Amino acid sequence: MNCKRRINGETLYQLFLRPFTPEGTIAAAEKRLPEVADLGVKILYLCPVAVADDDMDQENWSPRQIASGCNNPRNPYRISDYTKIDPEYGTENDMRSFIRTAHSLGMKVLLDLVYCHAGPSFLKDHPGFAKGLTEYRFPELDFSNPAVCEYLRDNMRFYAFELDADGFRCDMGDKVPLDFWQSAAEELRKIKPDLIMFCEGVPQRDDELELGVFDLYYNWSWSQIRHEILRTGAEKVSAITGPMLTSYPCARYFENHDFANDCYESRIEKVIGAEGIEALLFMDFMLDGVPFLYNGVEFCDTARHSIFANPREFSIDRSNNAAERRNFIKTLTQLRLKTPELYQESVDAISVENDVLCFNRGGKIFCFVNLGQEKQEIITPAGADVFFQSKNAQQLENKVILPKFGFAAFQRKEKE
Repeated sequence: MNCKRRINGETLYQLFLRPFTPEGTIAAAEKRLPEVADLGVKILYLCPVAVADDDMDQENWSPRQIASGCNNPRNPYRISDYTKIDPEYGTENDMRSFIRTAHSLGMKVLLDLVYCHAGPSFLKDHPGFAKGLTEYRFPELDFSNPAVCEYLRDNMRFYAFELDADGFRCDMGDKVPLDFWQSAAEELRKIKPDLIMFCEGVPQRDDELELGVFDLYYNWSWSQIRHEILRTGAEKVSAITGPMLTSYPCARYFENHDFANDCYESRIEKVIGAEGIEALLFMDFMLDGVPFLYNGVEFCDTARHSIFANPREFSIDRSNNAAERRNFIKTLTQLRLKTPELYQESVDAISVENDVLCFNRGGKIFCFVNLGQEKQEIITPAGADVFFQSKNAQQLENKVILPKFGFAAFQRKEKE
């Protein structure tokens, strides 16, 4: 059993190579790593870099892939060869250089493992490795076959030891047998004890947290309910409190490659504007778990992104004058690192009052976010001072006025 805490106040950043730069390559992304490090990011999660399947038969494509209209078979989450870096992105040496540069800038790198399913071409070289099709119409890998487990464990060894990755984001991780993840993680952590495991999913078993296999999980419901509230109005604000609480360490995010893909031209930034995005960021950084940034949020990006895009088809729009957003994120990442209460204390006393979300961290930091349409007045908690607030919040003697998307956090003074 290993329940070591490997993430302590760090912020995670998802880097999707296709839109991250106009070139969409590892080498081009490496040149921009100093910009990411300057935000205060400490952990990078890179979307899959293994060779994508080029099978053109749309019977083997997911409905989402067909609906995208991109007509590109090469979905990075439909892999044909796990052992090589996709030439679309670059070479194995490019990947090594990228990771070395990230390390020199104080950032860890997680690589994406797509082990629940593969592309149909994968089976040509590995007959007997699948047991049917997933809901996405992809071959589902058969973990009852020892050869499958050894092939994938060898892939993890290559990433961790040959490329020097610091851990993994496990795509559809709760659909893969926990025993596989446990045995692989235990083996790798004998050499790399700080190896991070990030599961796209939730715990599968009652004893899973005690096993300490995964350091972090997803919380889709937290992201989805906030999209609904901010896109459609405040009618569902009271429903937000349930998804806030989890019994497991979760990533806090409002966008990732899936959300960006499915929003097409109506990205959340375009719909709710800069102040709404800042309110979402405030919540993610003030709550427990780990703040998760999707690439481009620091540039107020509203461009279309797609998992299924062709090379150079879509990329982050960096034309906005986004210095204010980058400074806002830098402030949050530093507050997070320097304030142990934000990653150690529990989330307590959650409520929604007049469309204002209220919660505190262990009775030490008190947070308020106005998710309604009207201005709201909040009383400064006794014995507390302003810790962080939105630029549109109006501070008075013993209260703060919060307009739509306004927020404020207060920190209780330590008794002498």
